[in-house]
Amino acid sequence: MDFEVLKGTTDVGLTFDRAKMSDSIVSYVDSDFTGDLDKRKSLIGYLFTLSGSAISWKATLQAIVALSTIEAEYMALVEAVKEVLWLQGRLSHSLDANKVWSNLATNGNF
Repeated sequence: MDFEVLKGTTDVGLTFDRAKMSDSIVSYVDSDFTGDLDKRKSLIGYLFTLSGSAISWKATLQAIVALSTIEAEYMALVEAVKEVLWLQGRLSHSLDANKVWSNLATNGNF
């Protein structure tokens, strides 16, 4: 690996200032019904941000073929909720886990 490329990026990265950090995670979830025309599978994606920085994301084809747009959206939501539960366990040391779940569930970001 050529480390010369990295020399100019030593000041780039994710930083979290505890004093400015909020306890809310913003989430975005979406699906593209039959986005893959060959396999007829839907593309799902989600993004979770904490204090404006991405902390978790995923974009992939669904494992099975959805029969409707609603089913594709529901399957995307299920994947995002599984990630929320995982994040809740990971962030419980630094954030109030109940507050994180409450923010995710009530902000309408799903």
